[in-house]
Amino acid sequence: MTTLEIIDNQQQRAALSHRVDVLDKVKGLATLPGKSFATTEQVAGYYEVPREAIASMVKRHREEFTSNGYRVFEGTQLKALREGLRFESNLNTGWRRNVAVWDRRAVLNLGMLLRDSPVAQAVRSYLLQAEESTRDVHMNAPTSESVLVAAIVPALNGIAQALADFNARLDKLEAATPTFMPEQAAPAALRGARPEGRRTPTASEVAAELDIPEVHNGMRLYTGFGKDGMPYAAYGFGRLREWVPRSQVLWAYRALRATTT
Repeated sequence: MTTLEIIDNQQQRAALSHRVDVLDKVKGLATLPGKSFATTEQVAGYYEVPREAIASMVKRHREEFTSNGYRVFEGTQLKALREGLRFESNLNTGWRRNVAVWDRRAVLNLGMLLRDSPVAQAVRSYLLQAEESTRDVHMNAPTSESVLVAAIVPALNGIAQALADFNARLDKLEAATPTFMPEQAAPAALRGARPEGRRTPTASEVAAELDIPEVHNGMRLYTGFGKDGMPYAAYGFGRLREWVPRSQVLWAYRALRATTT
């Protein structure tokens, strides 16, 4: 965007009409006492141009100025404004038929159109600087996608770490639990001492002795000895196995070893 584009393009002016803050960066704008708008004489003083130059601009761009807050008070509106100013500030306006007033947006709009006013040129320069700064901020601002990723990634990392910690604790518990080994695969050294001529009870015999099923929840009952040489019975293998209470297994093994040959 350039200064000439601002002067020649109404759409560009409309896009910048909210930047009334640049007026105060150039110089102070005098307004009517207690009001937020200025008269044509005050606006002419701000831009340091003849009143006739402003009248010419209004003639060519009146609709645009009106959309930005340019108004003409007359009749009862003028009477109310004149009496209010006289009551509030003892100001003798001398207005008889009408008076034109300018909101700050309309004043800025005029500054984007006056070609030869040094003050208007300064206003346009500040507008270009403000827009350039705004554009830089928007270009450097994180996108909604990057903000979303930045928010989600730490959460995902936290979940992954929690799962890793859980698995580590589970593995530690697994290592501390005596390993279940089926009878036919258990080394003799782990099956404990047994009387000569006696055999190890089978899973079917243990199930019958304890009056429990050989298949539970779709898992077969297996018997064996742990690393400590103690007998165990459990349904299934791995982490999903269901253990038969040790006290019951010990009781069954003692009872069955005493009777089997």
